[in-house]
Amino acid sequence: MTDQRGRAFGFVNFEQSKDAKECVRLMHRKDLRTRKEQKEAKKLEAEGKAPPVTLDMDGHPEHLLYVGRAQKKEEREAMFQKQLAEKGILGNLVWSGGCSVMQHQYFLETTGVVEIC
Repeated sequence: MTDQRGRAFGFVNFEQSKDAKECVRLMHRKDLRTRKEQKEAKKLEAEGKAPPVTLDMDGHPEHLLYVGRAQKKEEREAMFQKQLAEKGILGNLVWSGGCSVMQHQYFLETTGVVEIC
């Protein structure tokens, strides 16, 4: 599957919670490049000739896998509100229906107000 920005993604279900946690631990930030590409990158890095790391739209290195636990909407909202409270900006909230994380970031950057979906 791909999202609206063309990034591939998928979901995996585990019977045991501990298996899911172990999968996230082992797979998160796993290098997706071939061994040949990894070896060449290390060689260039050692020589000081490594090109800059290519980042995706969310600021993650493109060659590293992002793995995380899927959350229910209520969990995401609670986590988001907790982060805002810790940053002291919980008072500037606007509730709207259905927007993405990138829209949150854009809305915050352009208005200074945090939008909760």
